[in-house]
Amino acid sequence: DIYGQGNSEQLFTTQREVSVYKSDVWSSSDGGISWTLVTPGCHAPQASLIADGNEVEQKHGIERQQCTKDSDCYGNEVCGTSGLKGTKLLIGVCVCSMWTPREQHAVAAYGDYMYVSGGYASRLFSFHTNCGPYACGDTDASAYRYYLSDIWRSKDGNIWDLVTEVSFPGRGGHQMLALTFNSQPFLWVIGGRGGSNSFENQGELVYYNDIWVAPLSGNFPRTWSLENSSANNGSLFSRWSPRTGHAVALEAGTSSNQNTRTLFFTAD
Repeated sequence: DIYGQGNSEQLFTTQREVSVYKSDVWSSSDGGISWTLVTPGCHAPQASLIADGNEVEQKHGIERQQCTKDSDCYGNEVCGTSGLKGTKLLIGVCVCSMWTPREQHAVAAYGDYMYVSGGYASRLFSFHTNCGPYACGDTDASAYRYYLSDIWRSKDGNIWDLVTEVSFPGRGGHQMLALTFNSQPFLWVIGGRGGSNSFENQGELVYYNDIWVAPLSGNFPRTWSLENSSANNGSLFSRWSPRTGHAVALEAGTSSNQNTRTLFFTAD
């Protein structure tokens, strides 16, 4: 099957351009001619990105995403009963049980699993946009770009497991691929664009030409390391310039050539 996942939809108004981030998943079993919705995804963010409301009342999220049961929530959201956000319980607020709506993330498949990594999310300003006990505003005018570094996996596109929320420096517009090196499968994350996740000091954009690698032992790529660090004598991979929105193609080894090569094509 072919799977299509998330990104953003542009809504044009007379005021400004607004992006609506999505986390829906679609599948096709006929080469992309017809598509079936696997999950509509979420409107609410994943637990770690839910905004804090009024500190005294210890509320979380926005008022319209408060709940008493799962059916009060949308799509792949659940009504929080014991989920943690740092050291705080997320009780009575809808929480996305898969990856938060985002854009410019990367997807790869290996074995029985597909993997989603990174991308850009729109995060509400905690404490700074409260309307009474809750956070308020939309994910455009009252939010800032958040650079994600999480890894999720799924067998069917509907039920997702969080592998890790801290893997490589947060980024979007990167590429991810699965390949085997010395008989060991790995996930590679290549290039992209990121920056500071502090809304008070967004700073300059950072364009990457790094490569991060995680072994796929047990299909659980939790441990990531920098492949082209100075400790590796700079590595030939650092010769290509920092970039985002590029494409990466893999030329697999053959019986006469066991070397695996990656080819880079820039779009930015």
